[in-house]
Amino acid sequence: MEQRKNSLRLEWRYLLCSKFIILIAMLVFIMNGVLLFIDYQYVTMNYEDYMYTRNYYIQNNLDMDIDMNQDTYSVVVDGDTTTIENPLLYHYSEMSKALYVISPVYAVAHIEELSIVIFPALFAIIGVFLATYDIKNKVYRHKLQRFGRKLYVQTKMVTGFCLVTAANIFSVITARIMSAFLYSYVCTYVTIEDFAQSSPERLSSDMQKIVIMLLISYTYYSVGLFIGSLTANALVSSVGILAFLYMMPIISKYELINCCRAIMKEFFEFFGLIDINEYKTVSFGVAMGIIIIWILITNLAVFVIVQKKSGDRA
Repeated sequence: MEQRKNSLRLEWRYLLCSKFIILIAMLVFIMNGVLLFIDYQYVTMNYEDYMYTRNYYIQNNLDMDIDMNQDTYSVVVDGDTTTIENPLLYHYSEMSKALYVISPVYAVAHIEELSIVIFPALFAIIGVFLATYDIKNKVYRHKLQRFGRKLYVQTKMVTGFCLVTAANIFSVITARIMSAFLYSYVCTYVTIEDFAQSSPERLSSDMQKIVIMLLISYTYYSVGLFIGSLTANALVSSVGILAFLYMMPIISKYELINCCRAIMKEFFEFFGLIDINEYKTVSFGVAMGIIIIWILITNLAVFVIVQKKSGDRA
């Protein structure tokens, strides 16, 4: 037990001294900031469109109630031309949607939806970093001799799980706080009561969304840890992961990235600016089974790789 504590203490001491945790926190904070800035631009654009259309009705003595009381509007796109039937109701609806998206109520779901774009790469690269920095700093052999190969790998797994959990929690908390400030600011120039905020049917609770994102994040951390252990090269591993995630098309519905996207479509509404369009339908049970298998296989493979290494690379 004392050996486990010492191993974890040494691991976290290095992460803190290297400012790695601060870097992760900054990346998550920037991610939140960029998303909220885009959301704010979306609100501003829709508010300007709505007010322009509303003023047009007033200046031309048009009856707004007739159009506002209609049930639907239509948007027809023909090449570069977009025709909107009942633009007043359309812009009103878009503004109502935009207000809901930036509200604290939707903050957790919104930032977790963005996570499917950012977190797979982020946590896979974190896994690569934890797998390779001992070799880079020439402490790999020392750790193996001091703690043993089994405890060495267990420490990497526990550390990764803690980082994944902390990053997700920090992301959710900062998203909630920042969205509350942004929503309060928008309320200073938009009369919120004039808009009936449209909200989607909830597919799951915020807690369920967080659990799903934790599972997906840890899966990619395990993949990164495996690839980093296999190659012992952080740059090559990171470039390969980024190329695979963002450049390779989905071929099979049983691919890991496709299973993650399919599960997120089951739990997330994607009511904001982020959506998942490129994925193949696969049942929840099969997708979850494949994700769990990936976690087990990659973690077992890391054990095997470390067991087989002689430490000569250190």
